[in-house]
Amino acid sequence: MTEVTMDNHKAVFKIDTGADVTAVPEQLYAQGQFNKLARATKILYGPGGVPLKLKGKFTAVLSNSKHSTHEEVYVVEGLRTPLLSGAAAMTLQLVARVNSISLDSKETVKREFPKLFSGLGKMEGEYTIVLKPDAKPFSLSTPRHISLPLLQKVKEELSRMEQQGVISKVDEPTAWCAPMVAVLKSSGRVRICSDLTELNKSVMREKHPLPSVEHTLGQLAGAKVFSKLDAKSGFWQIPLSKDSSLLTTFISPFGRYHYNRLCFGISSAPEHFQKRISRTLEGLEGVLCQMDDVLIWGATQREHDERLRKALVRLQEAGVTLNDKCEFSKHKIKFLGQVIEATGVSPDPDKVRAVKDMAVPSNVSEVRSFLGMTNHLGKFLPHLAEKTRPLRDLLRKSNMWAWGPQQQQAFDQIKEELTTPPGLALYDPNADTLVSADASSYGLGAVLLQRQEGADWKPVAYASRALSDTERRYAQIEKENYDRRHRAHEMPPLQEGDHVWVKDILERGTVVSHAGTPRSYMIETPRGTLRRNRYHLSPTPTAPETPTVLQPDTPGEDEPAGVSTPAAPVSGDDSGQQTRPTGRSVTTRVTVPPGYLKDYVCQ
Repeated sequence: MTEVTMDNHKAVFKIDTGADVTAVPEQLYAQGQFNKLARATKILYGPGGVPLKLKGKFTAVLSNSKHSTHEEVYVVEGLRTPLLSGAAAMTLQLVARVNSISLDSKETVKREFPKLFSGLGKMEGEYTIVLKPDAKPFSLSTPRHISLPLLQKVKEELSRMEQQGVISKVDEPTAWCAPMVAVLKSSGRVRICSDLTELNKSVMREKHPLPSVEHTLGQLAGAKVFSKLDAKSGFWQIPLSKDSSLLTTFISPFGRYHYNRLCFGISSAPEHFQKRISRTLEGLEGVLCQMDDVLIWGATQREHDERLRKALVRLQEAGVTLNDKCEFSKHKIKFLGQVIEATGVSPDPDKVRAVKDMAVPSNVSEVRSFLGMTNHLGKFLPHLAEKTRPLRDLLRKSNMWAWGPQQQQAFDQIKEELTTPPGLALYDPNADTLVSADASSYGLGAVLLQRQEGADWKPVAYASRALSDTERRYAQIEKENYDRRHRAHEMPPLQEGDHVWVKDILERGTVVSHAGTPRSYMIETPRGTLRRNRYHLSPTPTAPETPTVLQPDTPGEDEPAGVSTPAAPVSGDDSGQQTRPTGRSVTTRVTVPPGYLKDYVCQ
């Protein structure tokens, strides 16, 4: 309700944005001195489509404290409250039209996209399980034992899945029949799983690539606002073909069932689901898909909302439904086991707490479990391979179990550093990037650094690994060279006939054969046959005429220790000569002769 002045007569109007015209009761018209009534030229309808009885219409000036407008006002018989039309309310700026509502809460999203949160979705197109030609059917006739306390819960879950259309009872003979496994969930309900190990031996997979966690998180440069979508029972939203559904038959204490939807446990299910979701969201900016988890991000709230709305429309059109676990418009969000925000990435507190709460290992199996959990957080811990060496020594079959002061110190140190792990920046492909690598007697370590928005160098990720017994016997200079080369890029194996530019002798050579080990190659040059290790070889995407300059190992004032950065090309002739200045630092300039189409450079 709002007070509006109508031709110097104040009246309280009800704002009706759905009304096309402004209307007043005949009593209000009789109280004021308004223009003479004219015959109404429109037929007005009330709620339910009932025609209204009109006395006529007149023109009046409607105004409030700041704005005014000329409106045709209709006098309606039997009307109790004056109604202000939507157009008049907008002119008086009592209401405003919002083209897009900010999707900043779950309730807002549910109001705009109610279908996305109703029931179990069903995507178009059936999935067919393709078997190998030599597939041998496997069938069980006896169900696995289910404990008595879980028996009723299993029966209720099977009934619920049948009502949803996920499974159906099987009465006919089937060549395949797998055992059923019931897993108790934290909520008290059970999860029905099928052990499809034998079927998976015969399934032909689609080989669709699943993106790695680092590849996904490496695309979040500039992200500040996040939303996370979680598909409701994601695999169950893809229907199975009739022939494929019989392949998923499983036996329970209450009979045999088969799946009508793509089920968990099939080896080809993750990659197929990833492919379907990726194609559904293909072409949308700021949308990252990792299985049934979808992350939408934006540099601003407006950009985030635009991207989120487009993604929700695509998912709704595809028939996908979402879980209530979805999160919207967050500045800090947990995704893929890590906490992401505008300032960087940090480990999931739940995973850190799990490591901190672990008791001191009492056997090799518990040590292996502890190392597995810490390696999962390895990107946040510098020199992890060196710190875990006393613990890894316990895994050797040649060593007896002996938990001593060194093991206890390493165990406590790792836990302490996990309490305050260094904050990592989000990777930015356009920022200055440095890779600092080093090697010790027992391991290799590296850190990826970036200088973003004029700030100091910040770590993006740490990496380390232990050296094998053979690698420990390398000379220290070989270890460091191996570390830098191996961390920079993983090379594909060379083939016979590949061209190699040997920088130390300034000659072009040809790979003749492998030299006994996967990392060694025999290279034939005009000066004889050379043996080179794989980590002495580097792909060269630069033009043949581009000189390659090796920067001295001594860092500059603005560079972190141990980091080598590319320098500007050295002026001079193109004779290919090497220059060795005095002092510890050595700058080598090598120019490849024009016309040589090299594949690799060998140092």
